[in-house]
Amino acid sequence: PRQPAWGDHWQSPLWLSAAGFSALLLWDDLSGELQSGLMRVARHEANRVAAHPPRDYTPGNTAAEENAWDQLAPALAMALEPEHPNAAAWWKALRSYAVNTYSVPADRTSSATVGTDPVREIVTTANAFDDFTLDNHGFFHPDYVQVSGQHLGEAWLLLALGDRIHGTRQAEKFEPYSLHHVKDVWENVTSRLLLPHGEFAFPSGNDWTYHCSMNQSYLAFIATALQEPLALLAEQRAVRQAQLRRIASPPGRILGDSNLEWWWEPLLIKRCSTALLHHMLRPAPAITSA
Repeated sequence: PRQPAWGDHWQSPLWLSAAGFSALLLWDDLSGELQSGLMRVARHEANRVAAHPPRDYTPGNTAAEENAWDQLAPALAMALEPEHPNAAAWWKALRSYAVNTYSVPADRTSSATVGTDPVREIVTTANAFDDFTLDNHGFFHPDYVQVSGQHLGEAWLLLALGDRIHGTRQAEKFEPYSLHHVKDVWENVTSRLLLPHGEFAFPSGNDWTYHCSMNQSYLAFIATALQEPLALLAEQRAVRQAQLRRIASPPGRILGDSNLEWWWEPLLIKRCSTALLHHMLRPAPAITSA
C-alpha cells in the first residue's frame, strides 16, 4: 500500500507553517529528535522555494496566495536556524516572495525602496491590478485578497517567535517586506468590502461556502501592524459568525453543514490561533466612538 509522504507539494509550506507555530511555541519542551526532524523538513521546503522565482499572474489566476504561503517555508527555516549556511538564500527568497504577493504593474518602474531593496529590482511579477484588486478562479475573489495578506503577517509571526528563542531581530528586518502594499490593499479594497458583522462582501459571488472562511488572522495583522481600529472591531464581531455556524452544525462540529469542513475547520483553528499571536506580540489599536 502507498505510504504517506511529505513535501514538494504546492501546499506543503502552508501546512508546514502550522506545525512550525506549534513547535516554536513549545520548542524547549520538544525532544531533540522532534526538533531536528522539524528543522530537516523546514530546511528542505525552504531550499525548494529558494530555488525557484515567485509565480506571476496568469489570466484569471493570481499567484498572490501561493507566493504568500511559499514564503512561510523560508520564514520558518530562518526562525529555527538563523545561523544556517543557507540562511542568506532563505532570506533572499523570503524578501522576494513577500513583495511579489501584492505586486502591481507599477512596481516594475517604481523608484521606491522596500527595506534595502529597490522595488523595481526585487518585484518581478504583477499579481494584483493597478487598483489593488486581484482575481482568482476567474473572478474578483476577496477571499484571496485577504488570505494573501494573512500569510504575510504569519511569516512575520514565525520570525518574531524565532527571535524570542534565539535573541535575533529577524522580524524587524522583514517588516517592510511583509507590509509591501498591505496598507494600499486595505485602504482601497478590503476595508471597503467589510460588512457590519465583520465579514467581507463578495461582489462577484463566491465559489466557496459562504460564512466559513474566517478572516481573523488577516484582520489581526491589519489591526496590529497598521494600527487600524476598524480591523480590530471587525475581528471581534466576526467571531459571532463562527458561533452561529456552530449552532447550525451537528453536535461537536463547527462547519458541519459544509462539504468543505475537512478543509476549513483546521484553517479556522489556525487563523484564530495566529490572530491571538498577533495580539500577543504587537499592541492593538484603541477603538473609539469615531
